[in-house]
Amino acid sequence: MTMKLKMIPVGEIRPNPFQPRESFEKESLRELADSIKDANIIQPLIVRSHGFNYQIIAGERRWRAAQMAGLKKVPCIIREIEQERVLLESLIENLHRKDLNDVERENAIYEIWDRRDDFGIQTKAELARKLGIREGKVQDDIEAWKFRHEEGVPKGISTDVIRSTRGLEPEERKSIINKFSNGMRFVSSYH
Repeated sequence: MTMKLKMIPVGEIRPNPFQPRESFEKESLRELADSIKDANIIQPLIVRSHGFNYQIIAGERRWRAAQMAGLKKVPCIIREIEQERVLLESLIENLHRKDLNDVERENAIYEIWDRRDDFGIQTKAELARKLGIREGKVQDDIEAWKFRHEEGVPKGISTDVIRSTRGLEPEERKSIINKFSNGMRFVSSYH
């Protein structure tokens, strides 16, 4: 695998369409932008050549903050990587930073599992090894994704709540999850 360090204009960098994270908290980005103004970017972005530009593999949050900070160029490590591996690499980077929410993690793990042939993955145990997480977590996320999408479970319900209802009939699971969801709304409106 070839890698090269280069300062790249922020306008030549494009976000990763396979980025597992769905939202970037504005306040957190502002804090990072302020830090970048003071100390610049300490950890380079990881990008790949993509047409006449570069596509982010890891570091989209830093790239967004660099734009907010007014940087013209950012340090990047350019890696030659196939399109099929971009999602896997992005997910691994985000999982190890533990900043994905449950739905984002479920979506990314399910997408890799659904496209496992593209990645040469045959079992959930193999996927877990590639991601560096335990097999039970992969199983929980895939099952939660399926149940969430089949039954319309709200995004605010955690994977753990869905997992805790496994083994029950679908209607009973939905009833318990709805009670939990309604309880959450009551608590949040009470405070």
